[in-house]
Amino acid sequence: MTIRTRAPRALLAPAALILAALAACSTEDDGTVNGMEQEAYFACEDFIGGYESAQTRQARLDLADTVNEWAPDSGIAPIRDTAVTLARVADGTGNEEDWQLAADSFAQACLDAGWNEAN
Repeated sequence: MTIRTRAPRALLAPAALILAALAACSTEDDGTVNGMEQEAYFACEDFIGGYESAQTRQARLDLADTVNEWAPDSGIAPIRDTAVTLARVADGTGNEEDWQLAADSFAQACLDAGWNEAN
């Protein structure tokens, strides 16, 4: 089982839920989770898990910060790059349309990297 060691302090309460979900994941010895690179997997899972509730600027900042706990260490360039864009737009440099485009781009990067609803 892979244990997350860099959870933001603001998310300690939901961390138990995340750990429970991760317990159901298959972790490979080669640094993958369910066939996906570990860092990309965690960034995508955090994003998918928090996207629906990220309706305010602060919630979007929190989501982008959580995603960027993992994404910069990913070996998958689209995950890294779209996570940076997600954070920049969440920080107020964009409007609602910009946020949606950044979120859609990150979600597509996750799909392209192998994430799917079965993960």
